[in-house]
Amino acid sequence: MRVQYEWVIEYSDEWGDIIDLDHADPGDLHDLLDRHENSHNPELRREFAVQRIEWTPAGGEQWREYAYFENGVLPDHCDNGVKVAAFIRKEAERNAERVRQLTDMLPMII
Repeated sequence: MRVQYEWVIEYSDEWGDIIDLDHADPGDLHDLLDRHENSHNPELRREFAVQRIEWTPAGGEQWREYAYFENGVLPDHCDNGVKVAAFIRKEAERNAERVRQLTDMLPMII
């Protein structure tokens, strides 16, 4: 089984529907933050996460899960309980303050 990580930024509306998103490879979180630092629509909520993708031996996607930053901190585990790789957590720690500053805490209608 092959595992792949990607950084992701999501823009969602007040209902939580994702309107736009962008991805970056591990090692490029800083570049993702640079690209989106001044490109925000104030009517959309902006969140950062890492996605973990498991691939089958034949190359098909088997499983996808996310770990969303909370107050600039990436959780130790993805939403389905799998531990986030150490190299990803280290990159997140190096960029934690910028992620915290760029994450929007707009309320959602539920």
